[in-house]
Amino acid sequence: MISVIVPVYNVGPYIRRCLDSILAQTERDIEVILIDDGSTDGCGEICDGYARADGRVRVIHNENRGLAATRNTGLELANGEYISFIDSDDWIEPETFSELLKAASATGADIVAGGRCMEYAGKTVTPKKQDEPFLVFRGDELLAPYAKGIFCDVVWNKIYRRECFSGIRFPEGFAYEDIATTWVLMKKLAENGGTIASLSQVFFHFRMRKSSLSHTLSLRNIEDAWNAYIAKYEALNMYPEDLLPGCIAVIGKMWRSYSTLSREEKKKAGPVVREMQAFSKNHIRQVMRSRIRPRYKLFCLVSQSASPVIMRLCHMAAGLLSKLRPTRSELFD
Repeated sequence: MISVIVPVYNVGPYIRRCLDSILAQTERDIEVILIDDGSTDGCGEICDGYARADGRVRVIHNENRGLAATRNTGLELANGEYISFIDSDDWIEPETFSELLKAASATGADIVAGGRCMEYAGKTVTPKKQDEPFLVFRGDELLAPYAKGIFCDVVWNKIYRRECFSGIRFPEGFAYEDIATTWVLMKKLAENGGTIASLSQVFFHFRMRKSSLSHTLSLRNIEDAWNAYIAKYEALNMYPEDLLPGCIAVIGKMWRSYSTLSREEKKKAGPVVREMQAFSKNHIRQVMRSRIRPRYKLFCLVSQSASPVIMRLCHMAAGLLSKLRPTRSELFD
């Protein structure tokens, strides 16, 4: 019924919990496709051990190509009616697939999203739950709740009917491939009368690691995030109040981080900084008149100037604020 695609790269301390949680599913009709993306910490051998112990597990060993390429490899190999992506440092509840499949059967949904929580060291944080335990959206009506974040951009908290990915693949060499791909899937479903079901019950545990790709601050990550958010905004700009914050948050991250870049990175960042500033100037009235959170309005105001002095002051202010309150691990909080 379900092909579970698990990209694996240097997650030795965490991978056993992930795989044990998948193989302990009450829904037994699954295949588990482990893509070892050139791990150097023994993860490949661990994966081979699971394949020898359970015939539902297949292992592919590749040279390191990145998360998007790894997921695409899994999509090419998948045989299931449904597809699921699980990151190899996360874990899921035993009834995850049986409950999501039950929802898919009851509603005919092409995608079913489950509740998720963030697992920090010693603390579990659950995002604000949707108002109803079970929601269904069809056709054009699914884009508005998607823009509001009712079912978010991550790919690892959902099951997908295999046909959803017909003609769609993750952009390779791109750090924010979830965002870049999910809006394409949602738009395609909306245009073709597709259905999404969303369950509020928590099934997915997302491990928050500072060393993970999405939490690594770099010019490349900021640029990739910008390209993903701006493409999403331009494709779905009928929901500006819901989608502008994502774009402005990335601009704020650039303004707060610019002074930490090397001279070479600053030179390389020039075009995207100017692009961000133009976007900010073109949307400032819209941002200020909206119900967007005050911090996004502040980012929009500050980014009216691309002066290195202003950007340095933003970095200093961000450092002071982080000392006054605990910071979240998400890159774009």
